[in-house]
Amino acid sequence: MVLWLKSIDINIDFLNDYEIIFGLAQKNLNWTLLNHIIVTGKQVIYCNRLKKFLPSLSQVIIKTKYIESIERSIAFKNNKLRTHDEKWKSNIYFL
Repeated sequence: MVLWLKSIDINIDFLNDYEIIFGLAQKNLNWTLLNHIIVTGKQVIYCNRLKKFLPSLSQVIIKTKYIESIERSIAFKNNKLRTHDEKWKSNIYFL
C-alpha cells in the first residue's frame, strides 16, 4: 500500500501499528486523506473477512473512489467544493 500511496503523491515511508489502528495524529500534508484511506482499507478487510475472501488493493481504490464521489456530491450541494478539493487535492485523479 505504501508504494501505491507514493504513486498518488502521498509520501509516507512506513505506517506503524498505532497509526494504522488509531490513525495519524500528527497533522502533516495529506493526513486527512491518508486517515480516510486507512479507514477504507479496514472496511475492505473486515467485509472480505466476513465473506472469507482475500482483500485487495484494487478494492480499496474502488471504495475510495466511490466515497470521494459521494463526498463531492455532498460538497456541491452544500457549496463547499473548495473544502472537498483541499482534502482530495490532485490525488482524486489517481482513482
